[in-house]
Amino acid sequence: MNDIYKQIVIENFGGSMLCPSCLQLFSVDKLKEYDNLSGDLFYLCPNKKCGNKQLFIVDDLMIETIILLNRKNYRTVGCCSGHITDLESSGIYIEFDKEIKDIIVDLVPPNSSGLRREDDIATFVYYLDSDIVTCKTSPLEKMKYLYEGNRAFYEWAEQLNPLNFEYASDS
Repeated sequence: MNDIYKQIVIENFGGSMLCPSCLQLFSVDKLKEYDNLSGDLFYLCPNKKCGNKQLFIVDDLMIETIILLNRKNYRTVGCCSGHITDLESSGIYIEFDKEIKDIIVDLVPPNSSGLRREDDIATFVYYLDSDIVTCKTSPLEKMKYLYEGNRAFYEWAEQLNPLNFEYASDS
């Protein structure tokens, strides 16, 4: 079971895990696994100064964007850089910490389909062009779309001012 999970992370996401505290990347195949009572696997940051922060998966195309957002204090909790084989259902998105979901609502990236707010997260989803998700679209066109969407999120993150916000979870 554990080897299967690691293989899925490596094959689908590049195997990169990010610590939300120190913003260091770790390869999933070099980390110690932990198992919660439900049987879900998770990984903790090996840096002692991080206080056992749980790592999260970061797609290779999103690494720089996610690190930049977190350095600017826009805490992220998940992301997806999209999938060539299933664009319609996955899309490109960034999930933000629930504590800033009301702040981030005014910072919608260009070409984003807007903000989806839920109780525990706030998510920006890159706009899905209906022409791109059709079966008639070539794999190259889909790759271009994914690249453009990921690039748009990075450019948006670059222009954001640092967020002056103190997270309650840090107290």
